[in-house]
Amino acid sequence: MEGLSYKPSCWRIVKGSPSTVGEEDNLSLVGNNSLVFFIRDGMKFPDMALALKTNPESHVQENRRILDVLSHHPDSLGILTFLFDDIGIPQDYRHTEGSGVNTYALINKAGKAHYVKFHWKRTCGVKSLLEEEAIRVGGSKHSLATQDLYDSIAAGNYLEWKLFTYCPVMPVGRLVLNKNIDNFFAENEQLAFCPSIVVPGRDRLAPNYLQLPSNAPKCAHHNSHHEGFMSCHAQDEEINYFSSRYDPVHHTIEKENNFKQPGERYQSRAPDRYSSQEWFICQWIDALSESRVTHEIHSIWISYRSEIAKRLNVTYVQSLL
Repeated sequence: MEGLSYKPSCWRIVKGSPSTVGEEDNLSLVGNNSLVFFIRDGMKFPDMALALKTNPESHVQENRRILDVLSHHPDSLGILTFLFDDIGIPQDYRHTEGSGVNTYALINKAGKAHYVKFHWKRTCGVKSLLEEEAIRVGGSKHSLATQDLYDSIAAGNYLEWKLFTYCPVMPVGRLVLNKNIDNFFAENEQLAFCPSIVVPGRDRLAPNYLQLPSNAPKCAHHNSHHEGFMSCHAQDEEINYFSSRYDPVHHTIEKENNFKQPGERYQSRAPDRYSSQEWFICQWIDALSESRVTHEIHSIWISYRSEIAKRLNVTYVQSLL
């Protein structure tokens, strides 16, 4: 999963999808290579991102932090059915599609609004790596996807994606990568995207602009917003996300129909090894086997299995443990 400043190309993680640059300003279409996002409640995204990053004390990425925060969000089962699937390890950037996270309201001349998402469809299809292939290839070159992208563009094999709206499904444009950047830090590392910024845009501040005196709350406050450029204060706590079962404060937002879609996807798995239900279960066992994953978190994920069975009106769904 995401969370480290540098990630080998062959890791089983959710990867981001392209954004665009317009003539007037940047239009950020934030997306991933999976059809669904981690969570439904956008207000919880900063906390989810912190849990996916390394432990702030040990700087080690831990499954127990990830499973902890996602255990509060049964809607996260949807993304996990994609992550622990044969598309969980994209072969390279050239064969990866993107699904927009945010929903936009497009208003026509008559004033009628349509709620849509944007999807990138690769013109040459999607390809993924099997587990053994990822281990072999990643062990020899962990910058495989970046090298493949650079070499393809340098050789004139330009990359093209078609842009569609969903729903309704309509082609609205295309993206062609036909030039390599000249300086990686200046043109890539310093890029800043924000889906709330739309054309013609506005002035941008550093990511911690809410810590500036002119923007900060005047009363006592506490949140998990830290790190990044121009951070004005430090926090000395190990659990720096919310909600957590390791912290006495709990908070949940009730959602409906979190189990039907991931349950149907689980049941639809083909019998071959890398799409089978058994292989999916093995991935779950590996994630839940971390020594610091508590019995409570084990129980939460097992209870979700029962909810899936109930929503699908079946008597049995294979156990995750």
